[in-house]
Amino acid sequence: MMHALHWENMDLAPPALLRRAERLRVLGRWPTWRWHDLPDGVPNARGWGQEVRRVAANSIFSVLVRPLPDGAEHAMVCTLNGTPPPSWAEKQRIKNQLFGARWAVECFPPQRRVVDGADAYHLWVLPPGAAWPYDLKEGGE
Repeated sequence: MMHALHWENMDLAPPALLRRAERLRVLGRWPTWRWHDLPDGVPNARGWGQEVRRVAANSIFSVLVRPLPDGAEHAMVCTLNGTPPPSWAEKQRIKNQLFGARWAVECFPPQRRVVDGADAYHLWVLPPGAAWPYDLKEGGE
């Protein structure tokens, strides 16, 4: 099962599966998320991939989840099938479906700190009960 979640195999999906995933995505009818535990991290990973402890996947997206010492979680979001990257609305939906009402932040670091080794997006999900100090709604929560 794990080989299907490994991003090196993402472009091997048959064209019919790609078309089905694209259609489900357009219709907003995503398959059920399935959680998998990774007690030893991502197989053959180096760096932070060794700290990943869970992965959620459906036939469209995969989300690797790395717990952080302060209760926050680092979530790496990618497509499983070579379709276009997730839109903002899809990332919001992924965050809501997998992490509930918690705040999450996507960062754009200084160029010298950029890591761009995969077509993936990173969210830092704040600990339960924590709030991001900036908000576009008047009065906050």
